[in-house]
Amino acid sequence: MDKYDRISGFFWLLFGIFILVGAGSYSFGTFREPGGGLYPTLLGSLMIVMAIFLLANSSKAKGEECPAWDRQAGGLRRCVLTLCGLLIIPFLFHIIGFFPAMFLFIMFMMRVILPLPWVTAVATSVIASVGGYFLFGSWLKIQFPRGFLGL
Repeated sequence: MDKYDRISGFFWLLFGIFILVGAGSYSFGTFREPGGGLYPTLLGSLMIVMAIFLLANSSKAKGEECPAWDRQAGGLRRCVLTLCGLLIIPFLFHIIGFFPAMFLFIMFMMRVILPLPWVTAVATSVIASVGGYFLFGSWLKIQFPRGFLGL
């Protein structure tokens, strides 16, 4: 597994550096009055630190296993289905509303991608959708597409 950990570690390290370089053109500001570059700088730095941990731990791993997207294990099918779900969900936002669409997307992920039992999938979808509604809709007052259901 160490080969795949090194590859992904280098990818995330380079991506974190890319984010830091892009964030450098914005003002950092302060934590009380953040500028446009504060959060990308913090997230890029965190990504770099996590990539370094991944690279450091990759040398401790024993042997190589099959990558998660291996065709024999059905991983490629799950990757394609996840990508299709991510491409379809923005259109559903405007048709049925943000929160019903998120419920369906989480349910899809729980049942199709990670074949979990119905009870777990429904409970996770309800908790995530209701929690997201109260966090983003009620507490943070973010406007989301309501769709024809008005939710």
